[in-house]
Amino acid sequence: MEVVLYKPSSKKPQPSASESGGSGLVLPEGDNLRRCAHCHKPEVVGLKLKSCSSCRNILYCSGECQKANWPTHKNTCRAGPPAQEHQLAQYGYTSAAAFSRDVRDYIDAHSWAIRNIVMIIRQIWRDTHPNTPIREQPRRIRFRLQCQTSPSNPRKNHNPATRFAVVGTPALCDLDEWIRDFPDWWEQSERGRAELETKYAREQGPDYLGLLSLEYFVPETNACTMDFLPILQPNVIDPDPDLRRLLFSDMICFSLRSMNCGFPLRMSAESRQVGIPGHFVRVEKTWQWKPLFSSWDEYALGEGKGPKDAAYRELDLAISSRVFFHGPMPELMKMQAWYCTM
Repeated sequence: MEVVLYKPSSKKPQPSASESGGSGLVLPEGDNLRRCAHCHKPEVVGLKLKSCSSCRNILYCSGECQKANWPTHKNTCRAGPPAQEHQLAQYGYTSAAAFSRDVRDYIDAHSWAIRNIVMIIRQIWRDTHPNTPIREQPRRIRFRLQCQTSPSNPRKNHNPATRFAVVGTPALCDLDEWIRDFPDWWEQSERGRAELETKYAREQGPDYLGLLSLEYFVPETNACTMDFLPILQPNVIDPDPDLRRLLFSDMICFSLRSMNCGFPLRMSAESRQVGIPGHFVRVEKTWQWKPLFSSWDEYALGEGKGPKDAAYRELDLAISSRVFFHGPMPELMKMQAWYCTM
């Protein structure tokens, strides 16, 4: 996927076509949040990533990487006048580019949780529509975000993991209705989407069924960000959807709390199915993710220490609030992954 700010010119929520340097929603593993869109090199001390001069949202480590990535990025890159900046002012922003960059940082910071939420939502829909072909499943999932800043304190919650929060539970929506609302943008992004379709069809073969759109919408800003993921042929459905619905309820609540309470999850070294909670810290002008612990074996309720106490306390609350499954978190994560056939 690719990331680009499409600056709005109407009063409807305007999308920005988004793609990311990696596959799916999983960022290249590492501590630093921001990476070059082409080579994935992280932003570190002495290497300040520079943004695309047109959309201000894609980052590059060098002119060579920007040039190499242009054939892909040009299909969705859009330049234009400032986007509804008078509406962004209510959150303390002076430019649409800065706002869009912060939305993207928040999405990237929580990529592991978002991936799991998407899988669960689609699996629940499939369980409740067992006789409906996958190609007829709604092809848009909306995440409604709330900005956590204000004009009086625009730097508050500047941490990329807490800059926004998810309102309610993300849900599958009608993509065709959205296309009717934004026909110009859909037409403009056609070439970029076609290239993604070709890429996924080549990588996944006959298992590839189409694109799933993820919409990140911040009310009252007239702006949203759109990501695209491949829809693949699902595995055989397990015969007990009622049991997994209870597991899903606990896991989706835990994932949402990680996005709203400041303990972003990243893939653990032991398993792709297991997420490790952490927090972002500012190091030499770059945001770096640091784990609260290296393995869930080290976790003990109420034993947070040092500057990460706040994130650790929120983790304790999220674990304690589970309703159905009270075993170790890695077991819940692995069971959720096993039950998800999408």
